[in-house]
Amino acid sequence: MGVTKGEQYFLDKIRQGNEQAWSEFIGRYRGRLLRFAQAKLPQRADAEDVIQDTFIAFLNSIARFRGECDVETYL
Repeated sequence: MGVTKGEQYFLDKIRQGNEQAWSEFIGRYRGRLLRFAQAKLPQRADAEDVIQDTFIAFLNSIARFRGECDVETYL
């Protein structure tokens, strides 16, 4: 399954440098990613660091993201 229309909207806006779209994107995925990380890491601060690193890595790789899977899976 590839990206949804909603995900594609965010990707396009983020690629254009739209800060509002980036903020909304983080808001959309942060909670789920944090729950996943907290299940693996004992300290919340460590989970928060991993999530921050994940978003930075995503932003750095967004030009190479081809949409062959949904965004949450990619993250």
